[in-house]
Amino acid sequence: MKSLAVASIALVAALAGYQPAAAAPCTTVDTCTITGLNGSTTLGVGNPVAIEDENVTPGSYFAEGVFSVAAGLTVVTGNADVAFDAVPPGESQVPAGFSNLVIEFFQDATSLGSFQITDAQGLIPLGADSFMFTLISASDVMFRLTGLSFRNTGAALADYDVNLSAIPLPGALPLLFSGLAGLTFAARSRKRRVTA
Repeated sequence: MKSLAVASIALVAALAGYQPAAAAPCTTVDTCTITGLNGSTTLGVGNPVAIEDENVTPGSYFAEGVFSVAAGLTVVTGNADVAFDAVPPGESQVPAGFSNLVIEFFQDATSLGSFQITDAQGLIPLGADSFMFTLISASDVMFRLTGLSFRNTGAALADYDVNLSAIPLPGALPLLFSGLAGLTFAARSRKRRVTA
């Protein structure tokens, strides 16, 4: 019972120390921000990163920025939420507020993938709100968002939120692949000896 009380106190103390991240600005003409947990905009396991903008004025949209990645990451998954900031009662969330909204990721001057989130009508095609890309190094990742924002009939402004999560490369995976390659080589060598 005493250990449960100590654990509860430790949990409360840990939660009290949690602080939401201060938003880092994107380099953009608009108001894009990058946020993470505990003030860190480094994408890592257990530390997702969000790229977001609110109340985007109608017209051509362009934003770009950079975030860091923790060591050992290989795959990044993302999902996008595009909507209007304040939808009056009875108004629809369709279309989403941006037409042809595209996000592209770069690392070491190489494109990691370009993902179209909304189409020309401002609709989010089935599955377009989720994507995945593979990192090629431990370098920072640059992103670029482009599109055209518009108001809905209730004059609400467009918002978007792109959430990124990391999938780590298990430490044993390279070892597993080298073991499988060794077994394949041994099997081929044995087969050649048998047929010779």
